[in-house]
Amino acid sequence: MQRRTHPRPTLLRKGRRKQAASKIPAESVELRPTDDSEEYQPPAKHTHRKLKDGDSNSADDSL
Repeated sequence: MQRRTHPRPTLLRKGRRKQAASKIPAESVELRPTDDSEEYQPPAKHTHRKLKDGDSNSADDSL
């Protein structure tokens, strides 16, 4: 009984969560790309250094 009841509620909950979550970001994506907003919101310096090592190196070289 537990095995059947366990997967059922989890699947329903996950499906509902995914639908609601997908609806919210979908609107934000249309207004402004989530990738850019996500990178800009958090510490840009840390994200840029971790994601783009070449950028930080090129900046140092140019300086």
